[in-house]
Amino acid sequence: MEAVMLSRWQFAITTIYHFLFVPVTLGMAIFVALLETCYVRTKRPEWKKTRRKLLNFFGTLLLINFRDGCRHRSGAGVPALA
Repeated sequence: MEAVMLSRWQFAITTIYHFLFVPVTLGMAIFVALLETCYVRTKRPEWKKTRRKLLNFFGTLLLINFRDGCRHRSGAGVPALA
């Protein structure tokens, strides 16, 4: 493949990745806050356990997004700049 086609593939994959994962990561704050509110109002440990599991999952997703964004900004994904 030539460089233009590889660049297009890289852009397409990055765009799809951001289209899917960034909204999920940004939307997690409202959902986790809702779970915490349910726990505070009812004092049922199931709410806290569920919140903890989702917070760990979404926190990991946030770190992956951050690492990927830093890698693309540094040019590590572009062979000519690596």
